[in-house]
Amino acid sequence: MSAEFPCDQLTACHILHAVKVLGWSQSRASFYFCVNGGTVSKIVRGLLHHGASPLPF
Repeated sequence: MSAEFPCDQLTACHILHAVKVLGWSQSRASFYFCVNGGTVSKIVRGLLHHGASPLPF
């Protein structure tokens, strides 16, 4: 993972909560968590951070 767009397991869980539970757009989650939009997309589709589940932030 690039140091420019860090994303750990906890952040991935928060992103899933924002998108799947709160109904945020992936773009909004990307901006709020300072993570690349492609990374958010891969997290939501389950291609990154396997085992991540929605966790409130």
